Amino acid sequence: MKKIIFYLTILSFISIQSQEVAFTVGTNYTDYSFDANDDFEATGMGSHFEIGYTKKIGKTKTEKSLGYSLNLNLNQYNASYGNMASSYSWETSYIGVRNGLDVPLFNMDNGLHLDASFGVSLSTILKGQQKINNMVYDISDHSEFCGITGWTDAGLKLFKR
Repeated sequence: MKKIIFYLTILSFISIQSQEVAFTVGTNYTDYSFDANDDFEATGMGSHFEIGYTKKIGKTKTEKSLGYSLNLNLNQYNASYGNMASSYSWETSYIGVRNGLDVPLFNMDNGLHLDASFGVSLSTILKGQQKINNMVYDISDHSEFCGITGWTDAGLKLFKR
């Protein structure tokens, strides 16, 4: 019992900040408009889910160290358009991977942190359907939606440890 108390006491004085696991939930807003057809503007909302792992990089891992993140995400991109004569809608789900870099900008004594976050994401369609006047079509295998899509992102992360 004395050994357990000794080891717990030693461990309570050690502070290691080298990694974190995060879960993100959000909303995607979609807006399609084409210059060739001024009438057409499809809009919609979908969900965003992401789970990721961030690890500090460098020889000395402190709060000022860069962080590398690897994330798995699921995004829904939905849109609809309609007028008196016809209606159109798209519901798609994409699964992807995001590689990112977190750059510490500001750390406060109360544990509040501000990081700049930069990432590159690659994804592919998981499922998709298009509805035209109540007719439903599977677009998962259609050439316009298949393949790998990629994008970059930049943002700020405000969090408390």
